[in-house]
Amino acid sequence: MKTLHWTVAALLASCLLAACGKEETPKTVANEAATKSADAAVSNVDAAKAAEAAAVKNADAAKANDATAAKTADEAAKTAADAAKAADSAKTAADAASNSLVEQAKPLLEQATAYITDNKVELADKVVTQLEGMKDKLPTDWAAKVDQARKALDALKATENVKKGLGSLKIGG
Repeated sequence: MKTLHWTVAALLASCLLAACGKEETPKTVANEAATKSADAAVSNVDAAKAAEAAAVKNADAAKANDATAAKTADEAAKTAADAAKAADSAKTAADAASNSLVEQAKPLLEQATAYITDNKVELADKVVTQLEGMKDKLPTDWAAKVDQARKALDALKATENVKKGLGSLKIGG
């Protein structure tokens, strides 16, 4: 818009200067002013085209950036989904391993209980020691069961020691 004002101002100034000169005709002044005005208009059109091309280029760059950002977000979402699947798989594997260990511990605990009930101290001690080796890998409730078996075995040992001690006493002798 400023260019248009300057063009009009230049046109008027050209007309005034042309009118002051004696050798120039009004037709020549008008032609020169029209030529300058046309040149200015062409310049304005060229500038507008250049601005439009720059705007299109910027819009294309913005679209490319949006596409790149969307792709990056999609990749991040896929990575997060993969990590969640891996965590689920790891949990499933850990649960399976824990269940497998529990399945191994069940008969051992039953065997230890039977040995303690039958006063088979040495056999019970071997099995309870084996359970204690597994205790840190077993679920928390199983750790308590292993501790309970150890306490029962220790009580049996104490009872056996008392019996041995009483057997060695000589009464009335």
